[in-house]
Amino acid sequence: MSWKDIKIAKKLYIGFGLVLALTMLTGYIGYNGLNTYSQKVANADDANDLIKWVKDMAAARHIYRLDEDPAQYEKVKSTTEQMFSQIDETRSRFNDKKDIDDITEAETLTRQYSEKWGVWVDITNQSQTALHNMIKDAEEANRVCEELSKNQREKMNREFAQRIEHVRLKERVDKADDANSLVKMVQDCRVAEKNFLITKDEKYVAQVINRVDALERQAEETRSKMNDQEDIDAINLCIEAAEKYKHAFNNMVDFQNQREAVHEDLYGLAVAVTDIFNTIGEGQEEKMASAQASAVSMTVTFIIGALVLGIAIAFVIARGISKPVSNMATIAQEIAVGDINHDIKFTSKDEIGTLADSFRGL
Repeated sequence: MSWKDIKIAKKLYIGFGLVLALTMLTGYIGYNGLNTYSQKVANADDANDLIKWVKDMAAARHIYRLDEDPAQYEKVKSTTEQMFSQIDETRSRFNDKKDIDDITEAETLTRQYSEKWGVWVDITNQSQTALHNMIKDAEEANRVCEELSKNQREKMNREFAQRIEHVRLKERVDKADDANSLVKMVQDCRVAEKNFLITKDEKYVAQVINRVDALERQAEETRSKMNDQEDIDAINLCIEAAEKYKHAFNNMVDFQNQREAVHEDLYGLAVAVTDIFNTIGEGQEEKMASAQASAVSMTVTFIIGALVLGIAIAFVIARGISKPVSNMATIAQEIAVGDINHDIKFTSKDEIGTLADSFRGL
């Protein structure tokens, strides 16, 4: 069946249907573009939230490093749980394999961060315990050396008062000086120890060890000069305390180094996770702009298409009605004045064709 054989009402229905279908398609494309745009906005916002949480964890880590606040430990643990939940939700909206792979890698690194965080807190606690033990042993070494120095001074003062012979008096002065030297050497060790705690410079570790070794050598030399068992026992206590202090210091340094190494790992993981989330966020913003431009472009295109199609259909239908009706109106006017020698050549099966057939039967 040709177009001109279709009934006029049906032609109007077809034309209206085509325009309506194109209009609905335009609306669908606009809605789909808006929905895609909204998803990209949500994804970009999620990436920014995840970056913020990584920074929050870094801040909590630094605070815990300074004052070991248990609340900061719990904050990091709860923040990582939030991140895992958000990562799952965001990944469910991704269609691009690269985005899925990126956020899965970020999730893996975040889990490593969470595990490292627990390790770091444990080592930090052990490090603090080692530090307290070292301080206690250092104070004990200082106490026994000061006690030795005090005893030697008291004996020296008694021998001065007793006006003992010059040679014995000189020996006592030398012993008192040696005892004072031991006290000073302990204090020098404490200075190097504090410098290490402030700067974490390994050169101060060597200074502490060398000074403790020198203290022990000095104590052994001083012991060789002693005659009283009481003095020998006191020096043995100094040597024992110095050795215990050195062991505690080395233990503290080991924990401090482990703590710093794990802290560096945490820092590296935080940077890596942040970089991935930045990449995801930037990618979503680019896709957001692309989705917006595409939706606008396609919507405008289909609106223009709907307008052109509507005009074309209206023109075809109007042309198909007006032209034959105009011709028959002219013929009708001529017939009215007596001119009946006309042939209507228009044929169709619609209402206009029926009208033309009626005219031909006149």
